[in-house]
Amino acid sequence: MGEVHQPGSVQFSGSLTLIEALARVGSTTERAGTEIVIVRALPGTTPAAPAPAPSANSQSETVKVDLEKLQQGALSQNVSLKAGDTVFVPRATSVFVSGQVKSAGEFVFRTGMTVRQAEEFFVKEGYQPAPVARSEAKRGTADATYGYYTMGKLMILKLREDYRAKIGAEYSLQKFHDAFIRLGPLPLPLIRKTMLGEAGRALE
Repeated sequence: MGEVHQPGSVQFSGSLTLIEALARVGSTTERAGTEIVIVRALPGTTPAAPAPAPSANSQSETVKVDLEKLQQGALSQNVSLKAGDTVFVPRATSVFVSGQVKSAGEFVFRTGMTVRQAEEFFVKEGYQPAPVARSEAKRGTADATYGYYTMGKLMILKLREDYRAKIGAEYSLQKFHDAFIRLGPLPLPLIRKTMLGEAGRALE
C-alpha cells in the first residue's frame, strides 16, 4: 500500500522477503518516503483488513524498515514477511511550488537535506534565481512561521484532489494550476468555493 506502482495483495507460498514483495508491486514510486511500515498481527490473532494508513493496536505490532538502507543493500532491512502482513510505504515530505515559475507542482523534500541542497532544489525545481533560493532555504531553517507554508500546502493538495474528483476525466495538473492561479491571492476557503462550488473541508 502507499507509494508503490501497483498497490494490492500479493499471493505467496513459502517465504517472501520485503524486497521480493516490492518487486512484485513494481517497486516504490519517486515520491516514497525513507521508511516502510509493516503492520503484523500478533500470534493467535486474526489479521485486520488493510487500512488507508498503518496503525497498531492490541492485536498487532509494527515493524519499521529504513528504505534507504534497504535500497543500499542492507540485508538487516530485508524483512521476511508473513501471511496477513500489511506493508505501507508512506509518501515523502514535499513542497508545492506554484505561481510564476516554469515548473509548478509538488516536489519531494528528502529528510536530512542541507541548506545548500535546499537552495539547489529551489533553483532546479522551482526555477528561482540563486539569491531568492538562498533566502528561502535559510528562512526555512529558522522561521517558525514556515509551518504556515506546510498547512497551506496540505490545503492546496486537498483542493487538488477534490478538484480532480469533481471534473473527473477532464482533470490535468495544468488545468488545476491555471484555475488556481487565475484566482489570484484570495484566501484558500474562497478559492475552494470558487473552484468547487462549495467550501467543504479544507483538510481531513
